Amino acid sequence: MLDIGVALREARVDGAIDIRRGTKGGRGRSVERLIPCGAEQIQALISAKNLFRYQQCLIPSNISLKYFNIQISNVCLPILKKHGISRLHELRVFYACERYRELTGCSPPCNRQGGDNVPSHQSDERAREIISQELGHSRIQIVSSYVGRKIRMRGGGDE
Repeated sequence: MLDIGVALREARVDGAIDIRRGTKGGRGRSVERLIPCGAEQIQALISAKNLFRYQQCLIPSNISLKYFNIQISNVCLPILKKHGISRLHELRVFYACERYRELTGCSPPCNRQGGDNVPSHQSDERAREIISQELGHSRIQIVSSYVGRKIRMRGGGDE
């Protein structure tokens, strides 16, 4: 339901797009849901704008959102399954983990190896709040189900 023209303008001006429209349960409509955009994302929006020149949105006007989702699932899921992803929702988990890494400079707890750096408590908390906002959740507990539980440091660490 993304308005490609608006998204492209926001990406160019603000470096992020707001994806409130069409959010689950309407929760995101009252809160900005800013998704950061770099050069690759802007190029993808330009390509989409060129491809869908006479449409405001990526969903063709002659089909319902439900049917569109079925079509997308029929195309995407076989490809995703070849890469170990069984449901489209798992892409949210991937996004959350990659975003956590970008924001903290450390692997998320669910992917952490023994020698990996652990972010400060403040950095971890800030990343979880940002990701929660971007994914449209009002609670960081949901983000914890994606990136892993907070690590409690032993011996007086800052966690």
